[in-house]
Amino acid sequence: SRVGVVGIFTVPPEKQTDFLASFKRYGDTVKSAPGFGGLATHRGLEAEHVSTYEIWESAAAYQTATANGPVADALATVRAMASVTELHPYEVIRVCRFNPGT
Repeated sequence: SRVGVVGIFTVPPEKQTDFLASFKRYGDTVKSAPGFGGLATHRGLEAEHVSTYEIWESAAAYQTATANGPVADALATVRAMASVTELHPYEVIRVCRFNPGT
């Protein structure tokens, strides 16, 4: 079954611009990974928070992509920039389509 991965990152406000640029590079890298379905990035209303949501065809696809190679390297770079990183995989039960405008 599909898996959604929620990322919660704590990033000092002065590092957010660099962090978001690094996460964009991660997104550019991960989009060609087998089983990848999409990525959303959110800047928190509190300056130090960034959250992300990825969707994957399966937990195995996510684990394979993030275990080694370019996706794993890009994710390691992102994680190194945050003072706290939490990545939580969830089974996707239902998705209501939306168009966030970007």
